[in-house]
Amino acid sequence: MRLPLLSTLFGALLLGARAAKPGTGLVHTNMIQTIHLDRLPYASEHLGVVVENTDSAKVHKAYDIYVPASKHRALASIVVQERKTGHHLRVYRNGESSGNIVYRAVFNNALQAGDKIGLSVDMEFVRLVEPRPKVVEQTEDQSWVWQDTLGGYAYETRKFKAVVKMGSGAKVRQVNGLNNTRDGAGNVVFGPYVGAAAVDATPVSVAFKHNGEQMEATDYRREYFVSHWANDLHVSDHYDIRNCGPALPNNGLDKVQQTMTMYTHGRDNLVKSLLVPVPTDAREFYFVDQIGNVSTSTLGPASRATGTRLLQLKPRYPIPGSWRYAWRHGFSLPLNKYLRVSGNQYSLRVPFIGHVTASASLERTLGQKDIEKKTTAITRYSLHISLPEGASDVRVKMPFDAEYRVERSWYYFDSIGRPLVVVEMQNVPTALMDACVVVMYRYGWMHQWTKPAVIAAFVLVLFALASGLSRLQLGLVEKKPDADGNKRKKE
Repeated sequence: MRLPLLSTLFGALLLGARAAKPGTGLVHTNMIQTIHLDRLPYASEHLGVVVENTDSAKVHKAYDIYVPASKHRALASIVVQERKTGHHLRVYRNGESSGNIVYRAVFNNALQAGDKIGLSVDMEFVRLVEPRPKVVEQTEDQSWVWQDTLGGYAYETRKFKAVVKMGSGAKVRQVNGLNNTRDGAGNVVFGPYVGAAAVDATPVSVAFKHNGEQMEATDYRREYFVSHWANDLHVSDHYDIRNCGPALPNNGLDKVQQTMTMYTHGRDNLVKSLLVPVPTDAREFYFVDQIGNVSTSTLGPASRATGTRLLQLKPRYPIPGSWRYAWRHGFSLPLNKYLRVSGNQYSLRVPFIGHVTASASLERTLGQKDIEKKTTAITRYSLHISLPEGASDVRVKMPFDAEYRVERSWYYFDSIGRPLVVVEMQNVPTALMDACVVVMYRYGWMHQWTKPAVIAAFVLVLFALASGLSRLQLGLVEKKPDADGNKRKKE
């Protein structure tokens, strides 16, 4: 498959994080760039650099990194740390420059003249590969293209090497750009090169075959609802996902071909199951899509190793490339296992996010090993935590940088409304899949009786209305006869 020149040139604008122009003095004495394509649809880039301050008259306190604005839309996280000590550097966004988003990493100790420091820059991106071709037959292999621009750094680079690591089952079909070699694992290696001029702003691309599932959650909302009276923590996940694979001709799904594939090819690229890990104490499950209740789901046995059970959801129809599917599922948990109480102070600790693994396997029943692959990238996420009515002094602790807001929401028989904690995020990194958030709030004993009081008042009002209506006589008034036998009106 020959890639068009236009696509290769477009990769120079679309991909590649580059060091900023900090002035003079900083030099890359060695740089190794590693691109991981073995965890698609997530792709990560690791820069191992040795930075030297060659300016005898200037002390450097920070290291700037440029991320092209076109690629910044896919950036999920960026982490910088010292290679020797493992200490993390504080990283913050520092404006824009020439169409690039600038991130600044502050050294823990200023870099004096002649000093060197080894840095590790780790960036994670959502969906850096695109299907090529974009349309394939139902039984054809999926082909993907990764594009980037190597070299062209503003820092002087004296030695450079790049490695593109392919995933299990991936087969490289074509490499364009620089001369390259393959290592024993089938990865693509560029370099090493001595001097930045050897690879100055050179576009490269790798085309490869990979039949693994790649899903994108274009909208995902998780809702927690806290009920003290029922000792219940209800969890509801709302998903809208899309299969990122190549589309079928005319977007048509051939069910006959799908059945034949089971006996001829052994697999296809249609997503048939959605795997969700749930706590072992979860109960009262449901699975609803836009049509209504879906009964094709199973719940696996508990796993002692992970402390979870496997909820296998089966959509109404297989999901081929470019197709979407929206649904919601939910379950209940015992609140006392997630809530800590000290007087009128409450602390709720819950997982920040759930995740779903899409599977194209033809097996009817899947196991825990099938859920280890995170095949769904989350590009838009929101977390809603609904606290009991009357809760106040709400505070949220998160092990990552994110903003939250507290709104007011109403549920059945609510009078003054209940606090609703909302956290929103774009391009969720895989590191947050196991993170937890802690919500602390004040909740007095009198507020616990607010809803029973509202319900009791509502019942009393209904009783008073019913009693009053029962005393009203509706219809025509009957006349009673007098002593002479004549009818008279009832007094």
